[in-house]
Amino acid sequence: MRASRSGNKSPQKKRVAKKASPELDLGLLEDSLGYALRMASFAATQRFHKVMRPFHLRPAQFSTLVLIGANPGVRQRDLCETLGIEKANFVGLLDILEHRNLVERRAEPEDRRRYAIFLTKEGQALLRRASQTHAAMEKSLRKQLSIGNRRDLLETLSRLR
Repeated sequence: MRASRSGNKSPQKKRVAKKASPELDLGLLEDSLGYALRMASFAATQRFHKVMRPFHLRPAQFSTLVLIGANPGVRQRDLCETLGIEKANFVGLLDILEHRNLVERRAEPEDRRRYAIFLTKEGQALLRRASQTHAAMEKSLRKQLSIGNRRDLLETLSRLR
């Protein structure tokens, strides 16, 4: 977590969403797929930060909790691969969740060098509440697309990975 200048710890940076000036010619960005994806991602991430602020969860933390909840005993390596996060960076993220008593690491009986990761009772409760808020946010995003457009968009985006 970052400490603000006032000394308060804030789990998220505060950014101001800016729209392109109507007078600004976007040039080749007007038809740029990368630019459109980046701006859509930025808008969705800003919305995520706003609705998840009460839970003090960042996108990668929420995604990690969701994956652990769906895959109790998952290995850190599998989480890193699925989320596209380097192991060195993921350790800190997991440390934060563990410090908040949301997850726990348990040594695997077959190989004590490996750890299985589980949600704690507190983690399960937080994930239930945060998931309800996330579902409402997703519903709001879906309203901006027709069902056919949404399916096509998700299918198309999955090909870009």
